[in-house]
Amino acid sequence: MLFQKIMSIFHVGSARIDLLLGKNVYYPGECVTGHFCIKGGLVHQEIKRLESDLIQIDQQTKAEQVIGQVTIYTSQTIKRSDHNEIPFRFTLPQDVGPSSEHYSYRFKTRMICQHGTTRNDQDFIHIEQKEGDYYDKAL
Repeated sequence: MLFQKIMSIFHVGSARIDLLLGKNVYYPGECVTGHFCIKGGLVHQEIKRLESDLIQIDQQTKAEQVIGQVTIYTSQTIKRSDHNEIPFRFTLPQDVGPSSEHYSYRFKTRMICQHGTTRNDQDFIHIEQKEGDYYDKAL
């Protein structure tokens, strides 16, 4: 049992997280919905929280900026071979710029477990400009 706990600390056989979104193309102000899919590993793990940041990536400088965040606090145990889904909802800011050759967007998701272990996931989305809108924000 101790060996399995040590393995989970090093992410061998630990629980996994995947953010599943309803689609991958959105408009400013639109609500992004989906769910966190959590799959158990070899040992039971206590989940403390789920975090998902919307990140804007400057493709030229590779600089990243957090646009917004969703945090869900929990104290659930994911058992071996369990499968759990937790709803996800995030409203894009009205003034977010469209995806382009200069800017891209992704949700960076983390599952933080007891003993400080963390699992990560990332999901790119595409933000389109609404027809008739003109984006004029200096970034």
